[in-house]
Parts: sequence; structure tokens; C-alpha cells
Amino acid sequence: MTKGFLESGEFNDVNEHFNVCTDGKYTYSPTMYVQYGLYQSNKEYHADLVTLPKHYQERYWKNHGNQPDNMINHPDTIQEEHLKRVAEQKRRDKIREEVNFRAEIEQEETKIRLICHDGSTRRSSSSKTGNLR
Repeated sequence: MTKGFLESGEFNDVNEHFNVCTDGKYTYSPTMYVQYGLYQSNKEYHADLVTLPKHYQERYWKNHGNQPDNMINHPDTIQEEHLKRVAEQKRRDKIREEVNFRAEIEQEETKIRLICHDGSTRRSSSSKTGNLR
């Protein structure tokens, strides 16, 4: 079947959405499915299948959740979800940064108060002791 497909040269519908493959977690174009070694055909055709003419779209994305860095030619809905996730993560990172910064400032202020309080306690104690002599 693979050999016949390659020899026919009839790849007109290869970019159509009905030709994408999914394993439930990821979605692949036929070329990406082959590239990732997921097909069960004779491996002797691997190179030919991966190097189909350039005008055929490679497509690859994760169906849900964080997208892989190498996602390519994904549907607009996947891009929208990805951008929302990235923006939300940036917002969370910024909040985390601010909280950590405030915590550091509070720790420094606490140290300063303790140093000042400890120093004033020592001065008070030594001055009281000095008066008793």
C-alpha cells in the first residue's frame, strides 16, 4: 500500500484535515506521523514518506495542555488556547515574583527591627547596670 501510494504521486488531499492522525494525545499530519516513526508500514519506505514534496504541510500539536516547542501548522483554536496558557503563566510568574520580592523586603525589615531592638535593649541594660554601680 505504501509503495503504491508513493508511486501514484496522487497526494492532492494530503493536507486536508481529514488526513491528520491522532493518538488521543497528539495530532499529526501524515508526514509527521511517519517522521515520528508511528506508522506500521515497511520501514524501507520511511525516507521516501518523510521527504514527500515540500508543498505538503507538516502538522503537529498536542490535543490538550501545554504545546510542544515543535508544534507546527496547528489550528487557530490550538493557538488561541496556547496563547491564553502562556499569558496566564506569565501572569502567575509575575505574581510569584512580586510575592517573593515582598517576602524578601519583609525579611530584611524584620532583621533591621531585630538588630535595632536588640541594640537598644543592650544599651538600656548596660546603662541600667552602669547606674547601679
